[in-house]
Amino acid sequence: FARFLPETVVCGIVRGDEKAVRLHVERREVTIMFSDIQDFTAIAESLQQEDLLVLLTRYLDVMIGIIEAHEGVVAEILGDGLLVFWNTPDDVADH
Repeated sequence: FARFLPETVVCGIVRGDEKAVRLHVERREVTIMFSDIQDFTAIAESLQQEDLLVLLTRYLDVMIGIIEAHEGVVAEILGDGLLVFWNTPDDVADH
């Protein structure tokens, strides 16, 4: 279950947080980031499959660690791309 939802959402569901267990909409200021590897297609075509997997896994591990250290939530991993939110679903000051 936690593989498909941000950790903060799963924790809210487990705690029984009413907002976490139902669809809700609220207006708020958020920061959104999309990041991907420049020339990834060319890089992917030049590497062996195993080497590409190692590169991509390492990149995503480092990026997700940095994002989570700064209270970001990874909404989606799209190949080499990351869609990230700050200040949703949890409040993040100075996002």
